[in-house]
Amino acid sequence: MDKTLNLDLRLLKYNQAQKEIIVNEALAVIDVIINRVVVGTITRYKDSDKNGSLYLIGDNPCDEWKEQKGKLTFYVNGWRYLMPKNGWLFWFEDRQNFYQYYNKKWMGVECKCKYEAPSLP
Repeated sequence: MDKTLNLDLRLLKYNQAQKEIIVNEALAVIDVIINRVVVGTITRYKDSDKNGSLYLIGDNPCDEWKEQKGKLTFYVNGWRYLMPKNGWLFWFEDRQNFYQYYNKKWMGVECKCKYEAPSLP
């Protein structure tokens, strides 16, 4: 097995050189996945988007992203792409709502809970 089953992260091999590269790549993916926040949907990027934030590549992406439509992307030493998996739940900042990925679609999640932050001492 060369990759993890769920996040498709490369696994280290016995006596592998430059292990830190593979470990750092995996940590970058884990970092954005754990955060669970998508800033918004984009079809082309600006330099200001190269900040480690997570974006959804929307319809009609620029030529460079033509094959990446529908994937999540973030920039850490280059653009990284993640194919969403069924069940993934993320907060979409631009829409101010939770969305869950299922059957190749992001579906809004109705939240009927009322949350009031407790005051700190």
